[in-house]
Amino acid sequence: MNPDVMKSLAGLVRLAWLPLLLTACAGGLQPVESPRETTPPPSHAAQWQELDALRPGDWFRVLNTGAEALDWRLRAIDSALDSIDLQTFIWDLDGSGAVIRDHLLAAAARGVFVRVLVDDSFILDADQELLEIEQHSNIELKVFNPYKHRSSHAAMRQALNLGEFHRLDHRMHNKVMVIDNQVVVLGGRNLADHYFGYDAEDNFRDMEVIAGGPVVEKLAAGFDTYWNNPWSFPVSAVIEQRERPGSPEPVTLTGGLPPGARCAILEAAPASTHRIGSTSASPAPTASAAPSRARRSSAPAPGERPRHDRKGSCRGV
Repeated sequence: MNPDVMKSLAGLVRLAWLPLLLTACAGGLQPVESPRETTPPPSHAAQWQELDALRPGDWFRVLNTGAEALDWRLRAIDSALDSIDLQTFIWDLDGSGAVIRDHLLAAAARGVFVRVLVDDSFILDADQELLEIEQHSNIELKVFNPYKHRSSHAAMRQALNLGEFHRLDHRMHNKVMVIDNQVVVLGGRNLADHYFGYDAEDNFRDMEVIAGGPVVEKLAAGFDTYWNNPWSFPVSAVIEQRERPGSPEPVTLTGGLPPGARCAILEAAPASTHRIGSTSASPAPTASAAPSRARRSSAPAPGERPRHDRKGSCRGV
C-alpha cells in the first residue's frame, strides 16, 4: 500500500480515538445523597422464637457443596417474613441466579421488603434485567461504585472511564444475605451457576455458612454501612439505555428512568414449599447454651428511615 495512504489511515484511526479519550478524561461521577436506611430489629415471629429457644446464642452450619448452599439460600429466602438484605459481587441471571431472583420476587409478593446491593464490575448488559427486578414496590436495588460511561463490552467500558481508575479500582466483594435480622448466609459464593456446581464447563469451589445468633445484627449493620454509602447508586440511575439489545453504543450514567418506563406487574407467587425449621429441612447443628440475643431498638436514629417503610410503587417515572 502507498506509504502516504497508510499515513492518512493512521491519522484517521488516531482521530477516531480522540472522542473516546476526551470522554475518559471528562469530569468524574459524583456521589449521591440518599435518606439513610437501616435494617429493622430482629423479627419476633413465632418461627424465630422457636429457633432462638432451640439454638440460643451464636450457631452456624457449614455449606460445603454448591447444591446445599443453593438449597439453604432458597430455604432462607422462603422463610423471610419481614426483610431480606442481599449483598453480592456478581449476580448472573443464569439458571441459579434466575432461581434466586424468582424466590426473591416471591418473597416480595408476600410482603417481605427486599434490598439488594450489587457491585458494578460485571453488570455490563444486565442493567435492564436488574431494573425490572427493582420495579416491584417491595424491592430496592442499588449498584455499588458504578462506571459513569457505560457499554456492553468490558474493554470499551474500561477505556471510557480511564480518568476515574483511582475510584473504580475500589470494588465490593462482600457476599452476605440477612433474613429478618435473624439468620445470615455468608461466605465466598457469588450468585451464578459456576459457584453452585451447575456450570457445564467449569465450576469454583467455595465455602459458606448459614448462621444465627447475636452475630447476625453485626452483619446487618455492615450491610447498612455499604447500603448508605454515597457510592451506592439506585439501579434506576445506572440503567443503560440502548436502541437495541446488546448494542455496544456507549452511554453515560443518567439520573432517572428511561422515557416510558413503567412498573412491572407481578403475579402472586405460589407459597413456599420449604423453610428453615420445617420438617423437610436438614437438621442444623446444636449450639452451646448462651444468653438470648439483645434486641435492637426499633426507633431509627435521627435522619434515618426505618426499613419497613415501603418505597413508592413506581418511583422516578
